[in-house]
Amino acid sequence: MTYSKYQSKVVPLENNWRLNCLLPTLATITNPKGERHTTYFGFNNYQEAQVFYQYLTQNRLCSRAIIRRSQRLSSCIYEIKAWGVGSNLLVRILNQQDLPLSDFINQEVQVSVAPN
Repeated sequence: MTYSKYQSKVVPLENNWRLNCLLPTLATITNPKGERHTTYFGFNNYQEAQVFYQYLTQNRLCSRAIIRRSQRLSSCIYEIKAWGVGSNLLVRILNQQDLPLSDFINQEVQVSVAPN
């Protein structure tokens, strides 16, 4: 899946890998074949990163994730580096890019508990 309708900045890395900066708080790394390898979610608050980490892991939205000091997202203090993140989650975040990631979680929770 491509994100061509979204503004992104592509930073070349070693051996034809690429850092794709989709938002100041969202980036991916793709291999030379264009396949997504990792996804980065950025935060300026460790507690917000923990909440989003729990959201990702408890809902099995990734295969593995770690919270660390930001290395890829220069405008953030902390980032979650995640493997196996599906395109659906990225597109939902991009479609609501004006919301901070913590608000995105709150909105998802409200949608999931809404009566039928």
